Amino acid sequence: MDDDLEYRCRSRLKIEEDRKSLQICAECQRPMPEKAAFCPHCGPPLNLKDISVRRMSGFSAFFWILILCISFAGFLYYKEGGHWEELESGIKLEEFESKLKKLLQRKVTQLENKLSISEKGAEPEKEIELEKTYKVVMKVNIKALNVRSQATTRSEIIGVLSNNEEVTIVESKDGWSQIKFKEKTGWVASRYLSAEIQ
Repeated sequence: MDDDLEYRCRSRLKIEEDRKSLQICAECQRPMPEKAAFCPHCGPPLNLKDISVRRMSGFSAFFWILILCISFAGFLYYKEGGHWEELESGIKLEEFESKLKKLLQRKVTQLENKLSISEKGAEPEKEIELEKTYKVVMKVNIKALNVRSQATTRSEIIGVLSNNEEVTIVESKDGWSQIKFKEKTGWVASRYLSAEIQ
């Protein structure tokens, strides 16, 4: 009886091994020879053109190319070290300039009102109180800001400024500001500078 059981187990294992090594036809579910490309009963597929090739409409292609371009632009923006807050700082600088102009215009108007103009010239009606003078200071608004030799990201880095460090602007052009740096001048991106009134 043990021999019979052993024989059955071995034959069952052999069948399982044979089944694993056999390829089965997807159409007729019959076993195929070991290295056969097609089933000998069914033969090769008759119509290979039935295999669908997915085609894309012009609109779909345009849409996916647009998505790819936007993603690539976002990656480049991130790679260059841009942050959304820095875009707002440029807007804040413009708002600051307009507020400063309004403040100066108001001060000039107040001084004009305090002066009386006669035939002899301008004479003050009363003693003009000298008001506190204001100073505009530019400060770095990120942790570290590269100072470059020219107004381009490809130019040599000649130094680094830290957050809230004050700088003196010599000239501005094309989103870059030329600043005084260690008895020389260097260039920094204007969007990384914030203006403050002191």
